[in-house]
Amino acid sequence: MEYATYLSAYANNQTADYQAIFYTHTGTTPTAVVDSFMLPDKLNNRARLNSPIIVEKYEAAISTTDEAEQARLIREISIEYLRQVPVIPLPVANNYIYYWPWLKNYYGEVQVGCYKCAPVHARIWIDRDLKKKMGY
Repeated sequence: MEYATYLSAYANNQTADYQAIFYTHTGTTPTAVVDSFMLPDKLNNRARLNSPIIVEKYEAAISTTDEAEQARLIREISIEYLRQVPVIPLPVANNYIYYWPWLKNYYGEVQVGCYKCAPVHARIWIDRDLKKKMGY
């Protein structure tokens, strides 16, 4: 299915007849993963999970400034999510990033924020002297 058609069908909850929906995501932070996949009003909540327990713990997690408490709450959310088995997660391939040594101000970032790669690309520069010195 073409992506625009798929996204429209999915956003309008017209995918009930599909046996499987495949999606991958490189989560940025534990709270971002919960926000994207486990809250009832989010597009990426593919299972249409609506768990008051998860919502309550998520709101507590993003409200605290205590990192240990936040980690504990995220762990409890993860356990609750797995207990409900809304989806069957499949393994995904490892991703590797390689780049030439003359590529400067780049540290392996793929994106900053939600699918925003332009800020990464805008700050990369090529050390032409090093490139020439290495024979390229």
